[in-house]
Amino acid sequence: MNGAYTLMRNASRRCVIITLAAWSWLGAAATPGPAAEGGHLHFLAIAGSPVAGKTPVLLRWFSFDGSIPVDTFSIFRKAGEANSAQPMELVSVTARLRNAPLIRSIFEQPAVDRAKVNLLEMLDSMLDEPVTDDTYVDQLLTILDGDPGCAQCEFRARMLVNANYGVAIVEGLGYLDLVDPQTYTYELRSSQGTGGTDDLVLGRVTIDAAVPTKLAAPQQPVRVNVPGEKGHLKIFLKWDFSPALRDQRQAFFGYNVYRGEGDLSGQNFNSLMSQGLLQKINPAPVLPPSQNALGSQPEDQYVFVDDNMALDESGPVGDPFDPGALYTYWVAPIDLLGQEGEVSPPVTATANDQSAPDVPRGLSTKVADVSGIRRIVLTWDRNPDDAIGYRVYRFREWDHVGKKDPFPPVNGLPEGYITDIPQPAADNPFFLDTTINIAQHENQAFWYCVSAFDAAGNESALSPPFRGVIFDKQPPGAPPTVDVCTLITLCDLFLESVTPEPNRIPETRGNLVVELIIARRDSNTSPLRIVVERITQTIASTVNLPPVIETIFDGPYPADEKLVIPDEFPKPPRTVRVYYQVTVWGGDVEPCAMYQIPDAKWFDFYDRYLLEGISMTALLSLSTETYYRCRPGQVGTLPHDPFDDTGRPRPVTFQVPQADDAVGVILYRSPDCDNYFPVAEQRFNGANQLTLEDYFTPSQGGRICYGVRYFDENNNRGPIFYIPTQFLFPSLPDSNVTPSMISATPLGDETAPSFQLKWFGSNVGLAGFRIEMATTDKFEGKLATLTLSPDDYSFDAEDNEFETVIDREDEATNAKIQINQKYFIRAVALRQNGEERVSNNSLPFLWAADVTPHEHPAWPIRPLPPTDSKLKAGWMPAIVAAEPTPFSYGVVLWIGTLDFSGRKETNAEYFIKPPFIVYRKRLDLPGRTYVQISPLIDSISAPYRDVPQDPFVISRAGTFDPDHFPELANTPGIFYLDTTDLILGAKYEYKIVKLDPNTGEIEKVFGPSNPVEVLNP
Repeated sequence: MNGAYTLMRNASRRCVIITLAAWSWLGAAATPGPAAEGGHLHFLAIAGSPVAGKTPVLLRWFSFDGSIPVDTFSIFRKAGEANSAQPMELVSVTARLRNAPLIRSIFEQPAVDRAKVNLLEMLDSMLDEPVTDDTYVDQLLTILDGDPGCAQCEFRARMLVNANYGVAIVEGLGYLDLVDPQTYTYELRSSQGTGGTDDLVLGRVTIDAAVPTKLAAPQQPVRVNVPGEKGHLKIFLKWDFSPALRDQRQAFFGYNVYRGEGDLSGQNFNSLMSQGLLQKINPAPVLPPSQNALGSQPEDQYVFVDDNMALDESGPVGDPFDPGALYTYWVAPIDLLGQEGEVSPPVTATANDQSAPDVPRGLSTKVADVSGIRRIVLTWDRNPDDAIGYRVYRFREWDHVGKKDPFPPVNGLPEGYITDIPQPAADNPFFLDTTINIAQHENQAFWYCVSAFDAAGNESALSPPFRGVIFDKQPPGAPPTVDVCTLITLCDLFLESVTPEPNRIPETRGNLVVELIIARRDSNTSPLRIVVERITQTIASTVNLPPVIETIFDGPYPADEKLVIPDEFPKPPRTVRVYYQVTVWGGDVEPCAMYQIPDAKWFDFYDRYLLEGISMTALLSLSTETYYRCRPGQVGTLPHDPFDDTGRPRPVTFQVPQADDAVGVILYRSPDCDNYFPVAEQRFNGANQLTLEDYFTPSQGGRICYGVRYFDENNNRGPIFYIPTQFLFPSLPDSNVTPSMISATPLGDETAPSFQLKWFGSNVGLAGFRIEMATTDKFEGKLATLTLSPDDYSFDAEDNEFETVIDREDEATNAKIQINQKYFIRAVALRQNGEERVSNNSLPFLWAADVTPHEHPAWPIRPLPPTDSKLKAGWMPAIVAAEPTPFSYGVVLWIGTLDFSGRKETNAEYFIKPPFIVYRKRLDLPGRTYVQISPLIDSISAPYRDVPQDPFVISRAGTFDPDHFPELANTPGIFYLDTTDLILGAKYEYKIVKLDPNTGEIEKVFGPSNPVEVLNP
């Protein structure tokens, strides 16, 4: 062995129990000698290379558990082995040094120059202030003495003592002896500072100073991958103590690592060093324990990370490895004197690119028409790093989204990884999904994720998912035809039996009783009406006498499905025949069954019992079946009674056939055959046709029109099919809707007098008016009358107000209005069902006299609509956008709010709900009236999260004058947007007329609004 050291410790490295006498060696064997008891010290010696004929021998003693039994030590030496006869001589007494000149003398001896260089480097890494030849001693003492303001000093002091033998000497834990190159035995003794020979011997070691100490090589280094580490262009080397180096570990300080370019494993290390082809790549010794240690005993294993970078105050410096570069490494141990031991065998390693590219960003999908087929196109932002391509993943199942695991196909489509997309030359990458099409996958959500990969095969994590859906936006067509249906009841009525009842006692003696029993033989619950008539006929007379018909029952069929009708009458003579006729009505305009009793089968029995004066029971069997009889609607009118004979509601009924892509039908009703309102909605759910019913019972009656439209599963609505048949509803008996007169205002002059007449009334079911004028308010005698068709008057739908000018001769007297002639005027509503309704008041009128408008009473069914002045209007300037957007500025009328707070879906709240119509009046010009500027807004399109997407309605926040809408400081508002023929500088005010969705009647009037001036957009 080269050199030797003595280590006193037990067999366990982790639990050290130190005895005071034990020997081990690096060089020649030494014989154990006596030692004292009770200490916890290790005592060793290391021989260095000769300097100027003298060999430095480093003596070090330390305790693993930090226990130092004494403060002052004596060093004794003798030539030869421990058992030689030479006497021990005192070499030095050591203790902690706090004398700056002595400390300098230790570090500035030629034999310890390495210790000084190492000390300066360590102090420089520990301290913020500069470390120089003039300051390092004071800076060292500050750390060793433990400055109260230095929280790290204790830790730094231990590190300096363990890592630098010069600091160990300063702390009285080491000694450097310069001797002739021969064998020596050293003793470490406790001392009181006298160096007496009777001091307790703490340790003894023999060393050959002629042979420098040489640590054994470490175990063969290997290339490893460290779990959890990103090994991008990094090389991880792992090695361990060799068995020989493990025995020398107390003299061991750390490692140096050398690197050469290329594969140099077959060449000599010393030769490569002499040629300058190797580089020591660790700026400081690799010290135990390693921060990246592996295994059950971390202090025994070392992992060195080489990334060709170094750290300075500004951070990492240097150039990263080139991907694929090959290098060869050697590892050499360092002893406590800073001498390198035997070098390890070489190991080659390649700097691999193990860093994945960035996760792709900016995913979006759109639907494009590709060769006539709608497809999903996925696009994303181009990666600016070393990505050479992308991997596209598609998921149908949500619990698969974002996972790279292989999944089985879902509904026949691949799930998970789909394909690779090469990095395009310049543009952003995209993926055209040719396996998804609207014919098979409309409205189905697919989730797409994208990862990036580089040339080394590193793949990034998956991007956040982005949804792709091919929505069906093509509405279905209109129905080819719509049938108008009538409820038909088929009845089967026959006489089942005639039974004599001789014991039946009539109320009047001598009379006969015929009891008719009508029993229902089916489970049908459709309502029926039964009419039973007794017919008395004289059959033998010279005079043809008409029969006497008496109704003995007319009413509904009972719920218990058995109707008993007794009839008592005097016994007829032979010349008189009494029989019955039973009529069953099933709700249609014609009876469903008529039957005469007796019939041919039972005539003889019935006639015999009747002539013999025997009472009898006639049992009739009744079976019914109801169905709709449907026929294509024809142009024209069809009377409709909303109630059948039993008083039960009878609907207007239509039948609509199924059509491709249609999932349901919406039924619309129009009280004026102009504005239509949705009243019913049904889905086919597999049926080949739908039956739609409308139980509408307008009190005022009139002509009602209908229409239907298809809708598909994506709520695309086709055009409305207007049913050509119009239905005439009668006015109900309790209806008292009548016109109400407002005013008669003189017009013209004395040569051509006329007047303007205004009145309130309903426009629903109206055919026209007749104006009647009388000389008294009794309207007696011959009246002056004028018939008005709809072309002869105007109707203000906002205020339910009619207006006309009377300037022609009347139809009854052929006379025009007379000057100074007092008239009483009233209006008679001529309804489409033929009824007439006289106004509930009249107006006195005298031309050339001031007319005071008459206070008309409240209209019973449709009074003057209430108004709400809280209609707020404001000006919205143009939205700044990359591309021009339609409907981006104009006057906005606040109709609702959107709430996005804490909800998955939004909450749209409308305080003005459809259906409604918007009116506008110009204020900056005199004499202007309100004009309609919107169509009937019967619904507001909001296909996504309740957010309006409608050409007439928008949702905005903060793009208008906040003074007009202080309530919307933090909430998006929903607005009707007026862009119709706005004039720059004009001022407008608005009204919104809210209609009843079922009848079309005016429900409420909002406004007038605050004035709004049109500004330059």
